[in-house]
Amino acid sequence: MPSLNNDIAGKWQTFIACIPPRTTAQQHKRIFKNKAGRMFLGTDSNGVAVQNELCALLSTHRPPESFPRNLPIACSIRLFFPYRKTEKKTPVKLRAHIAHTVPPDADNLVKFLLDCMTRCNFWNDDSQVFHLNVEKYFHVSPGIQIGLAAFTSNVFAARPNVFS
Repeated sequence: MPSLNNDIAGKWQTFIACIPPRTTAQQHKRIFKNKAGRMFLGTDSNGVAVQNELCALLSTHRPPESFPRNLPIACSIRLFFPYRKTEKKTPVKLRAHIAHTVPPDADNLVKFLLDCMTRCNFWNDDSQVFHLNVEKYFHVSPGIQIGLAAFTSNVFAARPNVFS
């Protein structure tokens, strides 16, 4: 019987100070026709521009070369959006995290982000991400917090905790 230890091969986290994109991967999918008249699904120019901008931000915050990129990876993402002008002033003064319960949906946002992280060589393929935790908040310091943990085994005694 295999041992149920959570051997971490590498752990890494970063914070990117920016306003997280409100654009999702699904918003910019379009049906195009090539010269032969065949239809195909692609991304429009606005989607490509947002993806390139996000990749430029992520490329400066890439994990070091020593971080293992071929192992099972647990990923935690926290998206901090700027406060809305309609927020009550008490939580803003306390610098509190207010749940972001308005569109865009977390699952749509994270698909776009994971695709960009794959393009920036955070890992070999996003299929390696076996555990994904996504949180959306309104906060006084907007940005994206990313935490990764690479594990030597794929058998676990407990759920992985990336931000600890």
